[in-house]
Formats: sequence, structure tokens, C-alpha cells
Amino acid sequence: MKFMPNTEYYEKTELNNDDLNIFFGGKELSIPEGFNFGPYVHDFYDFHYCTKGNFELHINNRLFEIKEGMLFVIPPLANTRKFFTSPSTSSLYITLKGSMLKEYFSAIGFSENNFVFPYEVPKSCVELLDQIINLLTTHIEISIDKPDSPIIPEVISYGSSSDSLARRMKRRGFFQVLLSELMTVYAVQSDKTQKLPTQQDYINRAIKYIEANYNYDINVDEVAKHVGLNRSYLYTLFNNTLDISIQEFIMQTRMRMACSLLKNSGTPIKSIAASVRYDPISFSRAFKKCIGTTPTEYRKKNSVV
Repeated sequence: MKFMPNTEYYEKTELNNDDLNIFFGGKELSIPEGFNFGPYVHDFYDFHYCTKGNFELHINNRLFEIKEGMLFVIPPLANTRKFFTSPSTSSLYITLKGSMLKEYFSAIGFSENNFVFPYEVPKSCVELLDQIINLLTTHIEISIDKPDSPIIPEVISYGSSSDSLARRMKRRGFFQVLLSELMTVYAVQSDKTQKLPTQQDYINRAIKYIEANYNYDINVDEVAKHVGLNRSYLYTLFNNTLDISIQEFIMQTRMRMACSLLKNSGTPIKSIAASVRYDPISFSRAFKKCIGTTPTEYRKKNSVV
């Protein structure tokens, strides 16, 4: 297999697609910053783990920031490019085909839109991946000195060029154990992220929504709908947790933003009133009720412009 930067290649593999075939692998030992790998496309899966450094992975015009400790899959027929962004990057990878692979990869979180394993990869999985590569009759090791250097892989061969059944079964078994461990990690972490929200979670969501939309004509019903609660329960949560009503919190948020504008800008008061959804007269009344002084007096005492 020959790789060349800035060129596209297509490799056809004649393998039984009804079975699991792990037919090639490599260890990229030292890839320098600035090296551009691709674009390229092939008709098999590339199962890849970054052991050191980081790089940009472009798959079908989508960018993924790959960092040390991340596992990712490049699917068949994907337009792929890698651009290395750290002084030295290294990785392990295997290439494989099989009718069940899409289902296997889906079970650990991969999809047509997400090619990166979302959680920390166990050390045991990395060791299994390394053992699988060593069990290949032939694999390559790559070390590049400079970004403009051509790739000259070192071919590592073990014994006979024929791939024994025992060897194929062993690496297939290692790969299935690796997948099962990743499935366990994905299932456990997914359960943690899918836990039911607490009362504080609902309060935090409501606060975030109000702070992002205070300059619109929002009301309690809209906030309750956004966080997934009925109005009366959200009202009770605010009173019990913050000791104020949700309407008061919306007003306080608007007045807090108004204070910032009065203090840090020369924006006319009527424009500040409009920006927090008040007419000038109502704004002055609400501001004094909340802050204890008029907008004009507040600006005189606190202006920094």
C-alpha cells in the first residue's frame, strides 16, 4: 500500500463481505506538524486510535478535532483528509470489512454524523488494538521526518506470507472483545447522561433561557414550555429555590442588563428601555422599584464612560 500526500487514491479489496475481515493495519509512529494526508477514499472501514498529539480530520467536508486518546472510524467511500497540527503525532489503526460492522459501530455510538467515540477509551482496548496489528501477517510502521517528506512505510512481516486460520481467529476474537468493552463504556456513560433532571436542573435551564431571551417578549408560559414543566410547578420551584417569583426574576434580569448598559455605554435611556422590553415610563418605574433609584441617577453615580 502506498500513500502519497495531496493525492487521491482508491483501493479495491476483494474480500468476503459476509464475514469479519481484519486485513491490514499500521502504526504511525511520528507524524510532524504540517503534514497533509489525503484527500483519499477507500471501500473499507478504518478503525483508528490517536496515541499522541492531535490533528484535523476532514470526513465528507466535516471537521473533527482529533486529540490524544480519541478513537474514531472512517467509513467506506468517505472523502477523507488529515492535517497534523502538533509537533509529533502517533496512532494505531486497522482496516476491516464485514456485514455486521455498521451494527457493531452503531452500538458504540458511531453514526453517519458522528465518527468519533464520545468517551474515554479504556487502556485495555488500546492494548487489544496493538495486539491485533501485531497478529496481522504484514503491517506497516510509518515515521516521517518533515512535513514535505514522502511516506516510506516499513513493512513488518511475521513468518509465512500465508494468513493462518488460527491467526485470523485470534485477531477476530481480540477485536470482538475490544468492541464489547467499548459497548459497555458507551452503555454506562449513556445511562449517566440520560438520568432524570433534578429540580436544580430545571431552574438552571429556566435561568439560561431567560438570560438568553430577556430582550424578547417572553412570559412564564414560554419559559415553562422550554424547560418541559407546567407553569404552576415552575412557579413553585422558583419561589422555593430563589425566594422570588419567575416574573420577578425576569424583571431583575432585565434590570441587571439595563444597569450594565447605563454604566458602560452612552446609549440613550429610552433605547435601553426598549432593549429590555419596556416603554420609557414603565422602565423608569420598574427600575426604581428593583434598583432603588432612577435610571438617570444610577448612570450619574456609576457611569464609567
